[in-house]
Amino acid sequence: MAARGEGGRAGAPALHTTFGVAAASASLAEMVTLPLDTAKVRLQLQSRAEADSHAVRYRGPLHAMRTMVAEEGPRSLWGGLTPGLHRQFLFTGIRLGLYERAKQSSEGDLALGERIVLAVATSAAGIVAANPSDVLKVRFQAHSLKGSALSMYAKVASTEGLFKGLYKGFGANLAR
Repeated sequence: MAARGEGGRAGAPALHTTFGVAAASASLAEMVTLPLDTAKVRLQLQSRAEADSHAVRYRGPLHAMRTMVAEEGPRSLWGGLTPGLHRQFLFTGIRLGLYERAKQSSEGDLALGERIVLAVATSAAGIVAANPSDVLKVRFQAHSLKGSALSMYAKVASTEGLFKGLYKGFGANLAR
């Protein structure tokens, strides 16, 4: 007889297992891909005026990464790593962990429409938890901020407000 997970279905993994595996996998992917993501953010923020002149700072992702290493050091490629890991841990862990848990606790198989609603709801819960980390990650990437992520959460919340600061872009993030 197959072992039962927390949800009661045979062979179903426990919530903490699903959450942990999803969060750890997403966090590893974040560490590996962050230099390219940081280059992307820098390229996106490069102004049109810079792009039209001959003095374009970054000509592409690889050039952006080389320039960042030369001017700011190799650690600049991983600016925003801590809030990026917070984001991945929270968003992916909640989204996949809750989705699997809710699926397991349902009576019988879910119809396609029910699975879509469940996926949207669990993704929204993950975004609610992770949006402050998204805000800080981009700020660290764009502006080479120094200091701890925890102190930056507090600083943004106190100077800009919880919702106007840490939940900036929430609607677009939720729609995405």
